[in-house]
Amino acid sequence: MLTDTSYLYAISTYLVCGILLAFLLAYFSRNWLSRSLRAPCFLIFLGIFLVPAYPADGVQTMAPALVVAAFQFFTYDFDAASHAFRPLGLGLFFSCFVSLLMLISRAIFSKKP
Repeated sequence: MLTDTSYLYAISTYLVCGILLAFLLAYFSRNWLSRSLRAPCFLIFLGIFLVPAYPADGVQTMAPALVVAAFQFFTYDFDAASHAFRPLGLGLFFSCFVSLLMLISRAIFSKKP
C-alpha cells in the first residue's frame, strides 16, 4: 500500500508527466495544426491526461482516469470502466468548452478596425 509521501510523489510525477506529454503533443503538432488551434489542442490534451479517477470501489487513492479506463475496459468490459469514463468525459467536455470560449474570444477581439 502507498504511504502518504509515496502517494504525493506518485501524483506529482503523474501531473508533471501529463503536462509534459501535452506540451510534447502540442509541440509536434505545430507543423500540421494552425496557430489558432494549438492552444485548444493543448487544453484538450490536458483534459484527457490530467483527470483522476478511483481505480475501484472502496479505494481511497486516485489514479489517472485514462489509465484506469483502459485497464478496466480491456480487462473486463465497458460497464466495469464506466466509473472512469465519466470523469474522463467531464474533463474532455470542460476542456472543449474552455477551448471553444478561447476561440470565440480570439475571433471577436482580434479583429482590427
